[in-house]
Amino acid sequence: MNHRIKQTPTAKKPVSIHRDSASAPAWPSFQGNAQLVGTSPSGRVTVYVDSSLGQEAQQNAQDLLNDADRVVAANYGIFGTTGGPVSVIVFALGGATDGTGGADHMGCDYVTGAAIEVDASYGNSARVSALFEAELSECSMNGNLCGLSTGEALSRWCAAVVSNNALSDFATAPQ
Repeated sequence: MNHRIKQTPTAKKPVSIHRDSASAPAWPSFQGNAQLVGTSPSGRVTVYVDSSLGQEAQQNAQDLLNDADRVVAANYGIFGTTGGPVSVIVFALGGATDGTGGADHMGCDYVTGAAIEVDASYGNSARVSALFEAELSECSMNGNLCGLSTGEALSRWCAAVVSNNALSDFATAPQ
């Protein structure tokens, strides 16, 4: 099942996660060459970028790497849980590079949903962090609500809270 989104509380000290490998996971839809950008200081987030997109996407990915632990801590604070490590790739999802391509992941937990895709948003890295949170929050739902309209609404609310409403142009419903 594919769960795609379209168009901070203080946390405890992060626990370090040891990753045996930083090899790129199987992504929900990305088929290009994933270039490793790095792993966040906590070890919870490994960031990749589509190597064909150039400097602006690289900047989005670097900014996401720098912001990843803040997003994860906020997410854990919202849900009152601790999840597992995730990988995220920044690329032109749906061909867009302005964030409107949305984000995607395969499952609603930290095992089946740990490979997260987010659309690049040239010049607006806050949108990339917001898209990341939208998918991360669905992993934190652990199979509950994710994929349902209430879960989609919750993931967008989480993204709005974590990103100061960087996805204000995304609608949960037409009215």
